[in-house]
Amino acid sequence: MKQFAGNGGYFPFFLSVRESLFGNAVEARQRDAAALGLSTGRNVQYGAALALALAGDAARAQALADNLAKRFPEDTQVKFNYLPTIHAQLALSRNDPAKTIRGRFFGGHRGPSGRRSL
Repeated sequence: MKQFAGNGGYFPFFLSVRESLFGNAVEARQRDAAALGLSTGRNVQYGAALALALAGDAARAQALADNLAKRFPEDTQVKFNYLPTIHAQLALSRNDPAKTIRGRFFGGHRGPSGRRSL
């Protein structure tokens, strides 16, 4: 099962996101700690950061996002999926929804024609 190496905390991170979505911030943080205790792989770290952002723990979510960016600077999934999703949720938590669709988040990439793509 080599493809799952580093993803030992995958299931707890799903539980963490679920708890965050249901508004159970304390439970979400506990699940995050459990997930990160099992693995610090990029997928688990992404899930933990997203759950923390959803639970309103912006400082810890941003710290995990910064760590992801540092550890995986050339990873396409991290650069174009994980980090924009975390940053968008953090912007929503700060009541800045416009930032989720402009700049370096979802609407900030230029296509081959030089135009911004959505």
